Amino acid sequence: MVVPALAGDLRTDLMAIAHAFRIAALSSHREAAVLVLSRPVESLENLAPLEVTLAAFMGAGAEPEWAVHAVRTTLAYMTGTLLREASAGLTLGADDPEIAGPREATLVETGLPHVALAAPYLSRLDHAREFDFGIKILIDAFVRQLEQLSSSKRQR
Repeated sequence: MVVPALAGDLRTDLMAIAHAFRIAALSSHREAAVLVLSRPVESLENLAPLEVTLAAFMGAGAEPEWAVHAVRTTLAYMTGTLLREASAGLTLGADDPEIAGPREATLVETGLPHVALAAPYLSRLDHAREFDFGIKILIDAFVRQLEQLSSSKRQR
């Protein structure tokens, strides 16, 4: 993984780290992503992304314990999302229109009203967009919680 330099803005830094992680995890054969994402972190080289991520959180005011929880939450999200992308597991959607079209029709025909309404979106899947959607929600939650923690410290 090419570890990005920190810009000093938590949102910017976490997005850059997440994108670098995604690129590294999927850079070789998709089948190898399972191995890459599931092997233990043991070398100093593999700790560089951890160091920069902890630095981003702590630079934004996080205490070390909180930063570790945030890193683990982020890593769980990214790993799960990337494993799904690499192995195409547990998803109704496809990025191939020839597959997505018939899936949409099948979903519409289920008789389930909410599934039918969502069928155009459930049947199509843009992995990069899905990854960004989730990571942005996590980052927003982290920023809000850090702001709340900072505010309650100031009130003491």
